[in-house]
Amino acid sequence: KNNMSISRFGDGELINFIYTNLGISNPLFEEKFNMLIKKELIEILGNRNKCSNLLIAIYPCLTKEDYKKSLKYDKNQETIERLNYCFLNFFKNQSYFHDYIGNAFCFRRIRCAEEEKLSHRAKVKKYFSSKKILVITSLNQAEVENTELFKEYEIYNINSSNSFPSIDKIEENAKHIFDEGNFDMIVCSAGPVASLLANRFSKKGIIFWDLGSFINRI
Repeated sequence: KNNMSISRFGDGELINFIYTNLGISNPLFEEKFNMLIKKELIEILGNRNKCSNLLIAIYPCLTKEDYKKSLKYDKNQETIERLNYCFLNFFKNQSYFHDYIGNAFCFRRIRCAEEEKLSHRAKVKKYFSSKKILVITSLNQAEVENTELFKEYEIYNINSSNSFPSIDKIEENAKHIFDEGNFDMIVCSAGPVASLLANRFSKKGIIFWDLGSFINRI
């Protein structure tokens, strides 16, 4: 509605970077721990360096309705409890809460009923339908096409894992492509790097959506 950018803070960002030094390592994706990632994530989450036009979509259950939903759909309750504990303890030490807090349910494949997921997907697809989009991703053309999310778009390919060492170059190249191609917005799938880029590009006045692993979740 307000053409805001979106930065996702899920278990990877909150647990593996902010509260521990584990980094992310699974069969689908890897991002080695780096203190600079942690610092920038904390600055955004703590509202110390957050663009006012950035919506933070966060997975911990912030309402009773969300918690009941997690009990029904999420198979790993230990992760849910840990996310809530980490998130709420983080804000105990903050003097204010965000002006805008979303949730990441609509970007999680098994976190809600199929009808709700399809409803979210339809809204996202409708929003994208009138936009020329720069897609930052490791996916190839066929994989992006198969999502059926975008009508007019161009792909900027990055590494499938460990993108942070190249984040400044990614930012520079994406900005150049965006300006030259007369795009309306950027979407990105790159783990914590996408979370950081969403804030950086918002400060440039560019709409940027961190979609997570959107090929598996939307």
